[in-house]
Amino acid sequence: RLMEKQEHFSAILDRLGEEQRKRFSQEVSLVMPFVHEKKNDISWLKLDTKIPVSDRVWLRKFESLIRSQAPKFELHLKLLSSVMAMTERQLYRQVKRLVGLSPKALISRIRFHIVWENIAADSDCTLTDLARLAGFANIKKFRTSFHENFGIEVTELLY
Repeated sequence: RLMEKQEHFSAILDRLGEEQRKRFSQEVSLVMPFVHEKKNDISWLKLDTKIPVSDRVWLRKFESLIRSQAPKFELHLKLLSSVMAMTERQLYRQVKRLVGLSPKALISRIRFHIVWENIAADSDCTLTDLARLAGFANIKKFRTSFHENFGIEVTELLY
């Protein structure tokens, strides 16, 4: 079954155009050939390796928080900043400084990463389950957003 799944993903990757490959490349390592074993390993973010250890620890904590809250549709900065023991403004500045994204954009990226992990792990998640993990109540909006982000239909990845 795993071999069939990998062949399926290989066929999809072969059909991608150059632009799609660029957008897709952030997550390809998840799909082929295995899933990262360590769930809170932030290496998939492809950050500057010169980030201090304390900032990496903070990012792992932030990612862990997002993972624990992933099935919830609304993740408010107020809740996140409270758990991270900082103000909303401090949280915004910290995320922006470390990854160059807004907290909302980073949350979205983490959630889509969780979706990829579930697809690659052959977890038998339904489209509804994946949409919920990505923070979408509306499946159509999830499919559209997935396609805009990666240039491929999420349904093509479900086997």
